[in-house]
Amino acid sequence: MSHPPSSPTSEAPDKRGNFMGPGEDYGVEHPHKYHPNGLHPVKIGDIFHDGRYKIVHKLGHGSFSTVWLARDLHAPDYRYVSLKLMIARVGRDTHEETVIAALHDTNTTTTTTADPTLAAHPGRAHIAAPALDTFNVTGPNGTHYAVVSPLYGPNIETLMRTRMERNWLRPAVARMLARQLALALAYIHARGFAHGDLTPSNIVLGLRGDGLAGMSEAEVYRVFGVPQLERVNWCTSNTGPVTPHAPEHVVYELSFNGIRAQALLAPCVYIIDFGVAYPLATPPGDDGVGIPERYAAPESLVLFQRLGAPTDLWALGCCVYAIRAGCALFYVFINPLFEVLSDVVGALGPLPQELADGLERIIAQCKENGRTEYMVTYQGPGDEFISYTEDIGTSEASPEKAVQKPQDSELWAPEMTKISESEAEALARVLEKLLRYDLAERVPAASICDDAWFHEDF
Repeated sequence: MSHPPSSPTSEAPDKRGNFMGPGEDYGVEHPHKYHPNGLHPVKIGDIFHDGRYKIVHKLGHGSFSTVWLARDLHAPDYRYVSLKLMIARVGRDTHEETVIAALHDTNTTTTTTADPTLAAHPGRAHIAAPALDTFNVTGPNGTHYAVVSPLYGPNIETLMRTRMERNWLRPAVARMLARQLALALAYIHARGFAHGDLTPSNIVLGLRGDGLAGMSEAEVYRVFGVPQLERVNWCTSNTGPVTPHAPEHVVYELSFNGIRAQALLAPCVYIIDFGVAYPLATPPGDDGVGIPERYAAPESLVLFQRLGAPTDLWALGCCVYAIRAGCALFYVFINPLFEVLSDVVGALGPLPQELADGLERIIAQCKENGRTEYMVTYQGPGDEFISYTEDIGTSEASPEKAVQKPQDSELWAPEMTKISESEAEALARVLEKLLRYDLAERVPAASICDDAWFHEDF
């Protein structure tokens, strides 16, 4: 690498000036995350790990990493992989590797359960593959752990965010993908783990055949477009060079919205990111929410508890709705906690006493801190989830922004159509089985897979 090593001494971002330009709302990481012990600055064309992995495009970013499309120069032909670079302060975390290895281990005596039938469980095929390679990268912000993985398609969250540029999934495809997700979670639970962060961001589509294998870099750019760069401009009154900790440009992630890119996508989903997974036998208890509010169970939102499979099952219900509808079940705008709780109370009725007491403690703390956005509204217990499901398909993608797609697309509906009354009722029943206050009443993933909604042709 061309970036010289250094010895970071602080986790604070560079104070030379303020960044002027796009941020995470615009599809790129905020440059203030590039600082000692923060993100590693990467540019297109950089080569890592003794000349093996060449950066070709950007796949995405998260709170603790950036993810890149890389070409494996040691492969005999054109082969592409996903390369994730963690922030320096995280270091190497073998926890996720251990969990994924256990989930793919066919020797049941080495895992948390010893059921020999699990090796043939259909959900096993929908778990992210183990890492292909790992190594360290040293740069101006420290030493960063790098993970090389097989290449997948976009995650469901990205597809929802760009939905206005296309119609959504065909209803039958959405039901199939939702069942694959439920099967995968059933398998994870059968292996004795909870995922802990089941959201659309951690559910990815697969690629057809060998994906991008055999494509030259020029062909990759014809499919996805050349990387779009945004110069990092710092507003400063100081003289001297711009901070060495940030890249000269940030890179926008590639898009699968084009016809040729969409043709690569397969009707198959995989669960990724097991960084906060934990054994069902030893749940973390009240150590925090661990998941975005709109997918968090009430016990996580109010009591900060993660209680194993039931907490995952609540997230599964939210993700099933997102896959079918193309949008989140619970909307958030300013204050996620109270906005989500308002929707939950509107659908399920008043909070049980333990949750209500926990909410009162949170409100009291808000008042002490001078915050006033703690109102939880209650519209009445009658609607439950039918009011959510019956509205699916009532808003269409903008014709001006719609991306042209092949008319025979296996994945995407040619036009948005309103959900049928019978399917809306069936989907509402699925949600009612998963989204319950009482943890013991949430139907296990293995059982929910048999629900009629996943199998019937509405």
